[in-house]
Amino acid sequence: MYTIGIDLGGTFIKFAVINKNRKIVKQYQIRTVINNGADSLIKNIADEILLLKKEFNNNIVVAGLGIAGDIDHKKGIIRFSGNLNKWKNIAIADKLENLTKIKYFVLNDASIAAWGVYYHEFKKKYKNMLVITLGTGVGGGIIADGKLILGASGTAGEIGHTKIHHNKDAWKCGCGAKGCLEGYVGKNGISKTIKKYLNRNSKLKTLTTTEKEISARVLKLASTKECKMADKVWDEISTNLALGLSNLVLTLNPEVIIFTGGVSKAGKYFIPQLKKHFKNEQFKNVFDKLVIKTSKKDNMGVIGAALYAFDKINEK
Repeated sequence: MYTIGIDLGGTFIKFAVINKNRKIVKQYQIRTVINNGADSLIKNIADEILLLKKEFNNNIVVAGLGIAGDIDHKKGIIRFSGNLNKWKNIAIADKLENLTKIKYFVLNDASIAAWGVYYHEFKKKYKNMLVITLGTGVGGGIIADGKLILGASGTAGEIGHTKIHHNKDAWKCGCGAKGCLEGYVGKNGISKTIKKYLNRNSKLKTLTTTEKEISARVLKLASTKECKMADKVWDEISTNLALGLSNLVLTLNPEVIIFTGGVSKAGKYFIPQLKKHFKNEQFKNVFDKLVIKTSKKDNMGVIGAALYAFDKINEK
């Protein structure tokens, strides 16, 4: 028996196939084409699944699917996804099951990535783990006592939309609310923070005129050139991360925080400053023992999706 993992993102759809020993036997990706509507994209996914079924002699019976957004994991419905043209109330599991005749388990992409990091990358080393995705958006997955925590409606770990600022001038998030963590440390928030610190004499200013967009990549480049303005930006990003994470750390008491996503590749610039902020917290037994790392593996979302579906179908 084989199991499929699918990571449906705003730019790419990633696929992975694992065998009965949980070994990855195939991985690839295709472009996400969302402008033609939900049904068209779902058919594109179904066509890929049917090709995989044929390749593996119809020995595929289940798939896991991770999607950024508010997901009803019990019914397999996308309640809302900003990354997918703000889709609402899309019964994606039912639609795919009708087209491909296999079972689907649908979760938020950060939760599914957390299962991949826990199971595949760290081999269950840490039983209590927070996995934070930093990229276009900000998400979180929770592992507690070796179990993936989803909550009553599947939104456990949705740290990107917790409020860190409540003043009237708080920045607006992509979800429409003001003051969300994602609005400050997601892609748009980082770009906005960089713009605050631009001046004519900084390497940061020079780089923003030669690059296509003001982004975490530009910030990382400036940091390699020992730009003081870049250090100030990272400090502000770290401060906002600390505001968002400190309450979650106290509530859940994890052993480790693992950062994934594009921004996590610049971890050496923001993790040391994040640790400095945590040193000011009162509960030393919680924060002083906390391990903070970045994921060293790519595609934890799609691998996590395959592993989660495999485990669910084999539950006793």
